[in-house]
Amino acid sequence: MLNKKEDRLDDILSKCRSFLRGKLDYVENRNAVLMLVFLKFAQDKFIARQHEIIMTEGVGALDDIDLYHRANVLYLEQCATWNYIVQNSSSSEIAKLVDEALSSTEKNNPVLEGVFLKGFFSSLDIEPEKLRAFIESVDLISDVAGEDIIGRVYEFFITHYAMDERKIRGEYFTPKSIVELMVELIEPYENIVYEPCFGTGGLFVQSSKFSKKVKSGALGLFGQEINKEMWRLTKLNLALHGIQADLGQKCASVFLEDIHPTLKSDYILANPPFNQRSWRDGVDFLNDKRFSGFDFSKSPNGNYAWLLHILSKLNEGGVAGVILSNSPLNSEEEYLIRKSIVEGDKIEAIIVLPREMFYSTDISVSLWILNNNKKQGQKGGKIYRDRTEQVLFMDLRTWTQNRRDGNFVVLDEAQIEKIKEIFGSWRYESGVYSDIPELCASASLEAIRAQNYNLVPSRYIDFEHKNTDLNFEKEMSEIIEELREIKSENEKCFSLLKNAVESFGYDL
Repeated sequence: MLNKKEDRLDDILSKCRSFLRGKLDYVENRNAVLMLVFLKFAQDKFIARQHEIIMTEGVGALDDIDLYHRANVLYLEQCATWNYIVQNSSSSEIAKLVDEALSSTEKNNPVLEGVFLKGFFSSLDIEPEKLRAFIESVDLISDVAGEDIIGRVYEFFITHYAMDERKIRGEYFTPKSIVELMVELIEPYENIVYEPCFGTGGLFVQSSKFSKKVKSGALGLFGQEINKEMWRLTKLNLALHGIQADLGQKCASVFLEDIHPTLKSDYILANPPFNQRSWRDGVDFLNDKRFSGFDFSKSPNGNYAWLLHILSKLNEGGVAGVILSNSPLNSEEEYLIRKSIVEGDKIEAIIVLPREMFYSTDISVSLWILNNNKKQGQKGGKIYRDRTEQVLFMDLRTWTQNRRDGNFVVLDEAQIEKIKEIFGSWRYESGVYSDIPELCASASLEAIRAQNYNLVPSRYIDFEHKNTDLNFEKEMSEIIEELREIKSENEKCFSLLKNAVESFGYDL
């Protein structure tokens, strides 16, 4: 269930969307809202910084751009302030004025280089009165957005277009409640945080928020992204929040060009594309030390490539949270890779999440918590118990009570706190952990070996099949065998069709 602030924000964004619906496509509509929201909230921080400068340096220092940049605040000329835009919203040249505001903001703040699309609003050919109404709606947004305003706007457009237009297939966005869960469990309170596919930067924003909450040391944020649109949005998002991060000077695949080749991190947060088939791009990676000793020739997708890349980026005590589809938990083709990771004692927890949490797919996914040091020790003021050769399994598939717009499952604060409580009781010396039927279980390495390195939580959690004689494992084995036969038959049929087409001189 949404809270009142989120309800109000959604109402305002719905109005913004309706003003331009039919005029713009999904991406143009979304970018138009994002650009205006950015200008509005950039002014809030700018004015707050002006007051600080007056108190410390005097009125004469208000035009010293360095005083803003040192505080990670964007400097705005008069023509780039939101007040100026609102005051001139009735002008027949309002689209040009907004473009000039964005251009001026980029010119005065090098951190925004390459973020804005040149002449964007002028190119949309929107009637001035519609743009004025649009600006007036954005002006209603105040403190309703919480911490990650760019992420919330982006999330709104993904959810609503996913529901009624299905135009966002292939767009990846980590829902807010999953972001919060990952950060609460990984606890990135200081030092190096790395995101190999940072999307809109929501995990960066939440990590920074967590670090400030626990009043720890500074975070060093590093990331990489293959998608130019996501790279732009994250730069914009972080600049708005006054967060510094090294995102590299270009977009590239972490597999084909690692732009942080020597980086070793304390924390990694990642939501890679699910079941990515094109990750190899024709490269065999035989000489790549990240994948040394592993054969990917039979791998159906890049799930384990992501895991191995992430493990290669962790330092000796590093911790990672990775969202993956459920297929890697027991994929036959990557059995040897999974066995190696388990035997290396790199897995701390596997948490299966409910279905329908993501906007581009309704599948259930898993949160993998990886840890390079599961020994007893102290970190961040907490004493960790010895968890070597143990893995915590959790199954949250039935936690589907809370939904956004009646469609997408979300985890509320109480649920996140419950997960954190269970994980903490298992992880820390101060906790008293015990298995809970149909929810969680701690399994030894010996138990995982006995299950032939199958990481599906239901293999270890006690599920009671009340009032039924169903043999779950037997039934699942038969279903899997049937699916394998169907897959094999489909591959044979495709091969026959391919040969037939090629016999006529065509390529398939």
